[in-house]
Amino acid sequence: IKEQMKKQMKEDSNKMYWIGKQDMAEPFKKIKPDQNFYINSKGKLVISFNEYDVAPGYMGVVEFTIPTSVLKDVLVSDMYIH
Repeated sequence: IKEQMKKQMKEDSNKMYWIGKQDMAEPFKKIKPDQNFYINSKGKLVISFNEYDVAPGYMGVVEFTIPTSVLKDVLVSDMYIH
């Protein structure tokens, strides 16, 4: 997720995520045990953050699609996520 945040900020100066020590908010370190998520129509895991969780409110709800290759070692099957 942090890699995607950094890439988005590099590509778009209007995007800002709290991932550094210099940020005014608590920096994002890891997802919560009760983190919002869903599996999209392509069978990919999507992690969703509410406003102000990892970015300023103007960015609204932000979502990150997790590559299946990152999860392959922890998946029990590929029935839902593929």
